[in-house]
Amino acid sequence: TSGTLALIAGDQDGILLDSKGSVYGDASIANFGSIAGTHGTGLYLKQAYGVIVNGATTQMAAAISGLNFGIEAVQPVVAGAPLTITNFGTIMGGVGISSLARTTLTNAGTIVGNGGTAVALGGTSDVVVVEPGGKFVGRVKGGPTDRFELAGTVPATLTGVGVAVANFGTLTVDANAIWDLAGSATIGAGVSFTNNGTIQANAGDHLTILADMSAPAGPNNALQVFPGATI
Repeated sequence: TSGTLALIAGDQDGILLDSKGSVYGDASIANFGSIAGTHGTGLYLKQAYGVIVNGATTQMAAAISGLNFGIEAVQPVVAGAPLTITNFGTIMGGVGISSLARTTLTNAGTIVGNGGTAVALGGTSDVVVVEPGGKFVGRVKGGPTDRFELAGTVPATLTGVGVAVANFGTLTVDANAIWDLAGSATIGAGVSFTNNGTIQANAGDHLTILADMSAPAGPNNALQVFPGATI
C-alpha cells in the first residue's frame, strides 16, 4: 500500500512483480500516491495476478504511469488466473493497461493510452465495467468472449462505442444506469446486447444499433432519443 504522498519510481519499472517457475504470484496492491516507471512500465506483473486498486472515491489524484505501459500483465503460468483492477485515479502509458490475464477492470477514473490504445485485453472472459465519471483516452480493445458493462445510478456519458470501444462480444447496461452514447456510436451485429437500464441519444448524437436488444426490465425507458439526435 502506498499513501497519498508516497512516490514509488524506477528508472525502468515502478514496481515489478515476477513469479518464477511453476508458482504464480498473488499480488495485492493499493496505490493512493504515485507509481512511475520512467523508461518502462509503472506496474509490471510478470507471471502474477491478484488485485490492484488505484485511488478511491476521495483520492482521485492517485496515478500509475509508465513510458511504455501504465500497467502490464503478462500471462500467468496458470492459464486463466484472475486479475482485478479498480481505477479511481489516472493510469497512463503508451498503452494505459495491457493484460493477458483474465481481467476484470472497473474504471471510475481516467485511463490514457498516449500511443492510441487505452486498454488492450488478451485474456478470455475479460470484463470492463465503466462507472459514471470513467473515461478512456484511446481505444479499448476486447475480444469476442469479453463483456463491456455500463454501470452506475446517475446519468453518464461515453464516447466511441463501436469505434474506439470495439470487439467486445457482450454489451450490458446495468439496472438503473443511464448512459448517453455520445457522438457516433455503433452497437454492431453479433453483439449480445442486454439493456437493463437506459441508453440515450442526445442532440448531435448518431446511434446505430445493429444488434438485437434484450430489455428484461421492459422497453419503456430502455432507449431514449432526444431532439437533434439520429438513430
